[in-house]
Amino acid sequence: MNLKRIFSKQEIFQQERVLSLISLLLLFISLIYLSLGFYDLLITEHRAFDLFSRWQEQQYIYRGIYPYDAMKGSPNIIPEIGVIDSGGYPPWAFFTGFFLLPPISWQLTRLYHLFLNIVSILILGIFSYQIGLPYGKSRAFFSLAAALAISSHKSTLEMGNYGIIINALLIIMFWLIQKNKNIWTGLIFGIAMIKPTISALYFFILVVQRRLKAILAFFIYIILGSINIWIITKLTPIYMLNKILGQSKYFADKGYSGINALTALGLDPG
Repeated sequence: MNLKRIFSKQEIFQQERVLSLISLLLLFISLIYLSLGFYDLLITEHRAFDLFSRWQEQQYIYRGIYPYDAMKGSPNIIPEIGVIDSGGYPPWAFFTGFFLLPPISWQLTRLYHLFLNIVSILILGIFSYQIGLPYGKSRAFFSLAAALAISSHKSTLEMGNYGIIINALLIIMFWLIQKNKNIWTGLIFGIAMIKPTISALYFFILVVQRRLKAILAFFIYIILGSINIWIITKLTPIYMLNKILGQSKYFADKGYSGINALTALGLDPG
């Protein structure tokens, strides 16, 4: 009986050791991915192009111009900002842009998003560690390392995409749900909906759990945010909706989101 216990302890120790080695390897990989991604986000000249497009759009908003009215051939183009070659973001996304893209230079915006992404990575790390902790510290460490070693982190940072930041917002939303902070849950979800292609389905969590205050707070955020943008740009909701639908062709051409499911059926979203 004692021999069985000894062998059992040795096996457990061996498993823990292997798991720790794998975790260290994953952390090393994550360090490489994140270092390369942060370098491209902050320094490499022709990287962070997705963030640059968002920065351009927001600069037009600060000047009272709807960004999708400043595309190629438009008289609204401001040379120091450039031509808008993107589209499809809803009006409340530009309201959220006041927080994510303050009225600062492009280089300072890159530095600001370096900070935002570092904070978001830390939130992901804490969340991942918490998930594994009930199963022991070694498994919590493995959960942390595995979450940080996701290869898409590099490409997300390289492009300057919102993905990591939105994931952190959704984690915060989860924490708030656990604490029954429904109004804050709705507001954070409203911010995360800057990119509905990532966040939209999480709305069903609020519906299934019947968190009416969170749902109300969410709708108030996106409605008031949209009204704010309509006032700034002096445009009507119908005009913006037509622009968004028209710009969906941009995403279809690039192969983004579920719009390609429509084109595959022979439908033209434009």
